[in-house]
Amino acid sequence: MTLATAPEPLDPRVQLREVPAERRAVIRYSGTWSQANYDEHLARLQATLANANLATQGEPVLARYNGPWTPWFMRRNEIWLALR
Repeated sequence: MTLATAPEPLDPRVQLREVPAERRAVIRYSGTWSQANYDEHLARLQATLANANLATQGEPVLARYNGPWTPWFMRRNEIWLALR
């Protein structure tokens, strides 16, 4: 989809813009939003990338997809790292 082919937003507060493409490595995990859980999965992702000789850049991004009322075992979380 491009800006020219995207539907016009109905809400005037919504603005469309182009974002440059980039490559990211992602690890998906479930569980609580604890620092320990985050640190464990970030370390796994970084180790996997190091073993594959892939370099990263920038800070990790934490993506949480469920509300706090979702049972911990059903939560979907991801950590994204931009690749060089």
